Amino acid sequence: QYCIRGVLNSVESGVAYILPVVEGSALLEEFKLADTKDLRTRTQAILDRITQYQHVSGGFGYWPDALPDAYVTAYTLDVCERARQAGFTVPTASLKKAANWLENAFNKNQLHAYTYSTYESDITHAYAVYVLMTYGKHMTASFNTLYAKRNSLSVPALAYMLKAAHQSKRSDAFKQALA
Repeated sequence: QYCIRGVLNSVESGVAYILPVVEGSALLEEFKLADTKDLRTRTQAILDRITQYQHVSGGFGYWPDALPDAYVTAYTLDVCERARQAGFTVPTASLKKAANWLENAFNKNQLHAYTYSTYESDITHAYAVYVLMTYGKHMTASFNTLYAKRNSLSVPALAYMLKAAHQSKRSDAFKQALA
């Protein structure tokens, strides 16, 4: 309900709210299933306020003034890139700063809001690699590190790695090994 009224109670809930609008509004309009003008207006309002959740270091936190979180930052970057592709205005400079933070988020000295288990860290790292590749970052070292331990990665981590392999135009052998 908070997002429906245009008020964000967390960046994750705001991004989760706008994703269906970003992904589905063109389809609804094309088949004249709904007037999406109001939804698009509310989505843009959330995108306009998303920087309120950005930590000074660049990553996004769950709430304003919270420490940044790698998953929340990757998710925010992912949805914002999809929104940009769908014709919404996104805070480009802010997202560039977030991508730079996320690129280094798995270093030991980086501040985080949450301590991940190995399982969670691998999934989040694989997701981050994929998302950062959509922002044009060459994540070769991180991709190779995760690829080397592919036999111990969870299915979600492997799925993100497969998406990253496709995004970076890796050979079919890489993709087959991940699949």
